[in-house]
Amino acid sequence: ADFQVETVSPVNDEMLEMGAMQEDSDISLRDLELRAIFSTDENFTLSAVAQKVVGLEGVEGCALATKTKLVQASKTEQSRLGSEAREMIGTIRNLAKLTGLPEARSFTLHTDRGTVSIFLEGDCCVTVNHSSSEFRPGVKEKLILIARSIHKLED
Repeated sequence: ADFQVETVSPVNDEMLEMGAMQEDSDISLRDLELRAIFSTDENFTLSAVAQKVVGLEGVEGCALATKTKLVQASKTEQSRLGSEAREMIGTIRNLAKLTGLPEARSFTLHTDRGTVSIFLEGDCCVTVNHSSSEFRPGVKEKLILIARSIHKLED
């Protein structure tokens, strides 16, 4: 059987820049992962991401923390996270060390008042209050990717 082989060159940074030649191409590249996660073409701020996170199935409230900012969003006042969300980052990192898991980056706390999950990435943290003990398929993965992407929204 005859078949045709086609060689494709790898995409380099220069090609990516050429492909994103629009007025706000820096913002477009900065928001690339977030646009894919939320299936949109909008430009993101930390507040906009928080609103989108609360829109994910099963998420009742969230806090997004970067090195310099903390933004919260919730569906109801009861699902709002405490104002000490930033302090949780250090506490959770210490808890991970104490339990022998210093490299752990995601945690779920089941309490008598609800379930909270925390996703750490560098100096950034996504904390969510969710309605059931398990996430719907794909939601946890989206939250992990969001935690990896929000550091780009610092500026």
